[in-house]
This record gives sequence, structure tokens and C-alpha cells, in this order.
Amino acid sequence: MSFILEDKEPVKKYYPMRGKLGTVAKLSCSDGIVRTYCRKLRGDRCILGYSRAGFKAKDFDAEAVFSNDTTSPFIEIPAVIANTLRISNRHLSASDMAVFFRLFAHARVHGFDEYEHEISIGAIADYLGFPSIQRVREILLRLKDERSIASYHFNHGASRGRVELPLVSIHTSDEEILGLRRKDTVAFSFPMEVRIAVDNSKGYGLVDINAFPRFKSKFTALTFVKLSYIAGQLECKRKPLSLDRKGFVEALSMDPATKPNVLKATVDTIIRDLESLDGPRKRFSVEVEYPNEDDVTLKHVFTPSSSIRKLIDIDPLRVSKAVIEELESTETPMAKLYPLSNEELPSTGNILRAARLIEVPPVEILDQWRMALRMASHIVGMTSYEFKGLIRSEGVLPLFEAFIAHHDFSPFHPDMSRVHVAEQKPNTRPLKYVPKPCVLETFVQCFSEPEEVPEYDMLTAADMGFVEPPEDLPSQFGPPAYALEVDDDEIAF
Repeated sequence: MSFILEDKEPVKKYYPMRGKLGTVAKLSCSDGIVRTYCRKLRGDRCILGYSRAGFKAKDFDAEAVFSNDTTSPFIEIPAVIANTLRISNRHLSASDMAVFFRLFAHARVHGFDEYEHEISIGAIADYLGFPSIQRVREILLRLKDERSIASYHFNHGASRGRVELPLVSIHTSDEEILGLRRKDTVAFSFPMEVRIAVDNSKGYGLVDINAFPRFKSKFTALTFVKLSYIAGQLECKRKPLSLDRKGFVEALSMDPATKPNVLKATVDTIIRDLESLDGPRKRFSVEVEYPNEDDVTLKHVFTPSSSIRKLIDIDPLRVSKAVIEELESTETPMAKLYPLSNEELPSTGNILRAARLIEVPPVEILDQWRMALRMASHIVGMTSYEFKGLIRSEGVLPLFEAFIAHHDFSPFHPDMSRVHVAEQKPNTRPLKYVPKPCVLETFVQCFSEPEEVPEYDMLTAADMGFVEPPEDLPSQFGPPAYALEVDDDEIAF
């Protein structure tokens, strides 16, 4: 028996530093010195969904449009949704599935734990590439239909096992939807069980949100999510997607009475949709193994390639000699706080290649690598113990490439106005290609930096879970003078 929680806004009674594991903070101590601390992480802890940004894009709303052929905005799809989501999509179309994932992405970007969200009709029309909003109104009405049911397999709270829930709740009435204009907004929300599952998710897959509007089959969307999750895993953990007749019925919500020739035609359509992706949306390829003629189970095997970018194909970022010395130094504060062995450190060239790929200062990349390896891993739900075990067996390079592909560097994206270009002497030698030299400024920034940084002393920093203060504390951190002069007999109990 499955118990469904009542769909109400949960009462948030969290401790103040909830979701702040791994955050870097600047503390103004009582001695007048500003010190940098990192909240401690435990090696058996994974970074959960509420601690992650949930997307990878500079401006997600501006990039999530059909006409975008230059960038690839990614949205996190938790493993519980990628592996267990089933949708009753007999009355839905491929565009309906695309709008559902666009609403999911909008909620993830703007805070999935919020009860209600709003999105403009024009944003949905631009995402689908529709010049008219009449089709958007029809899609919203179909998503609001009572037949639009989704089921998930949860393993938290009272919602354990397979649970059926509304696909998405559209709060705007049918009459209002029919009269919506391009600038108007529609209100929607997701069930509370889904919000709890996303906030507490460990593993996840990065999915290109701009790929869904280009699919012709409604069965391609769920297949693409499953394959994206598999393609983002390490090669040693990646397994192909095997679907027989029962698997297609359960995973893709197909009709149980589907004939073999219809099933083959559906698989061919799915493969054509995946192969039609081009530009930044083409992140991996898929090979399909069709069943034999005497195979009554109609088992199809989908084998995606890796979507993790190889750093060897990228030119290193040109930086100054001071940055290279800082990367190789063992005397920096982060190197002393999180020391690593030589087999756990990526090469300087690979760090510079990663800096050019994701446009993050190389020193910040190395610092985040040290934190993730020493305290808690950010790699698709693995703990630090598993992560370091794979480094010993697989080597540091594939793990570092997976780290660059999945780690949330959004809090450390530098403002481009703060990036200084190094003064280089003109090169008189003729070169076929002259890369633009630049040096990224090294700085530490809070994950959620407040408008005014509160002043904490050393003891408060230790109480909040930061690094313990040294044993030789200054005198101002000791007990007050009057406390030393009071005898126990003089205290009025």
C-alpha cells in the first residue's frame, strides 16, 4: 500500500546552515583579519539536490529557446525521475512532453522546493519555436487533463514504492488559458512528493533542454532522458539500456498490445530523432541492437557513447607564470588544508584545458577538486570513498573529466569585468593561430553571498562547522576578566 502525502506547502524547519556543506565563507574575525573558511564535509556524504544549482547555463531562460544554435543549456534530471518516471501519454504528443520538461526545468532553475511557479506563454512559444500561441494553449489544456498521470518509484518518507501523481498541476483555469496572450503567465506546480525527491536526490543526469522540441515521437523524450543519464556516467559504471516488450510498456508507457512491426517502427523513429540532433545538442551517439527473428521478447539494446568531454581535444588556457606557480605550489592555504597525493592531482595542463572549457579560473577548479576529493564527492551520487577508489583503479584523468562535466561551478563563475588580460609582448613570429592571452583573477566567493557579510569571530566559525581555530588563541578569545574573579560561592543559584 502506498501513502500519498497531502499536497500542501511543507513547513520549513531547517537549521540555519542547511544546504551549506562545502560552502566557502569569508569571516571578519575580532582581531581585524579576514579569514577564509570552508564548511566541513564528511566523506560518506553526497551533495544532495537542494545544495546544487540544478542547471548549467549562464542565462537559462535566455538560452532555452528553439533558435539557440550556439549554446547548450543543461538541466539536472535526478536518477529517481530518469529511471522510474512513467507517463500516461496516450493522449499526449511530442510537443506536450517537451513542455512538461520545460516546466520542470523552469521550476528547477527558480527553486524546485517552491510550491508555485509562473512562466510566460511567450517563453513556452519561443522554446517550442511556434509563431502562434494557439498551440501552446492547447498543450496546456492537455497537460491539465485528468488523464495526464505520472508514476514514480520513491524511497523516502511515507511515499514508498510506485506512486501515481498528477503530471503537473496547472492552476490557471481553462477559460483563462484560452484567453492568454503572449505576455501573460500561467501558474503551475509539481506534487510535493516530487519536490521532496528532487531536493534529496543524489545521482542525476544532465539533459539538454533544447533537444525536446526537435523530437517527432512522444516516446523519444523519456528515452533521451534515460540515455543522457547513462551517457553521463563513468565508463566503468555505464551499462546499456535494455528494453524488451515489457520494458517498453513500463518505461515508455506504450500499449501492451503493440505488435512487433509497430514496435520496430517506433524504435526507428526514436533513433531518427536522436540522430537528427546537431550542433551543441549532439553530445553522444547511440547504437541499437535489434532482436533476432526468433526472439519473442523483442529485446532492444541501446548503447550510448560517453557525453563527457575529453580534455585532450582542448587547447590549454594561456595564463601567467604566477598562476602556474600557484597551481603547482603546496604552500597555498587550500593545499595545506586539503593536501592530496601526486596520484590524486590532475596535471597543470589538464586544469588549464578545463578552465578554457568551462570558463572558470584554474585555481578555483583545483580548489574545488581538493574539496570534493577530501570531503565529499559531487560526481553523480558517489561518496568520496568510492571516488578515491576509482582514482586508484581508473586513474585521475577520467575522474577529473567527469568532475568537470558534472560539478556545479556556477557560484565561481567570475564576472567578466573582473577578468584581467595579461600584458603580453608582441610576438613577431608568424603564427597560423594566435589565441587570445588572458589571466583569470583568483578570488574566493561565497556560494550564496549575502549583501552584507556578517562578522563572526573564530569561535563562532568553529561552532558553525568551519575549521577549528588554532590552539594558541589570542587573548581576546579567552573568558572575560570579570569571570575569572567570581567565586562559585558568590553565584546566586
